[in-house]
Amino acid sequence: MLQQAIRGEKVRQIFRMLNSFSGVRIVLYDIEDRLLAEFDVGSNSAYCRTLRQDPEFDRRCLACDREHIQEARASGRSLIYRCHHGLTEGIVPLYDDVEQYLGAIVFGTLRLAGQ
Repeated sequence: MLQQAIRGEKVRQIFRMLNSFSGVRIVLYDIEDRLLAEFDVGSNSAYCRTLRQDPEFDRRCLACDREHIQEARASGRSLIYRCHHGLTEGIVPLYDDVEQYLGAIVFGTLRLAGQ
């Protein structure tokens, strides 16, 4: 459903532009919290890539993402949060014009000043 609603090169161009300005990975998840590879722009930071080589750490990352996607979905609001390792990430839930949940844009990971 989400793939049909926003599929297209224009969305990928916008994601690439945002990534080029910020250096932050931007991904799109569908209604079932599956990452849509065609809208995965950028890469995890070297720091996160190194830590996520540990399968248990990677499992915690994925669980943290799912938990916060569900929180943003339930509230209907964008969410900025600290991941399980203390870094900053964000989620923007997407809804159609009749308030049906379509998926979410997820961005991060950011290390803010002082982190």
